Amino acid sequence: MSATQIRIEIANDTHLEQIAHLGRELGYLDSAEQFAERFRALRDIDTDHVVVALDEDNRVCGWCHVGLRTSLLVALHAEIK
Repeated sequence: MSATQIRIEIANDTHLEQIAHLGRELGYLDSAEQFAERFRALRDIDTDHVVVALDEDNRVCGWCHVGLRTSLLVALHAEIK
């Protein structure tokens, strides 16, 4: 059995349809257009990023939205959203 190579990179517009597909598999019924609208809004926030996991065929096999969180109660930290 050979190991599968997974690459992590910052998400871009070419990944949106596949991200939306994975979201639907998780029960989120939003359309690709709805995901795209929110993704484009997030790109303008320099404390938030969406990353994708790509398989050897450059297919999105996972994604994560991470952002910095500030609070009076805890130190600055990254939060998976």
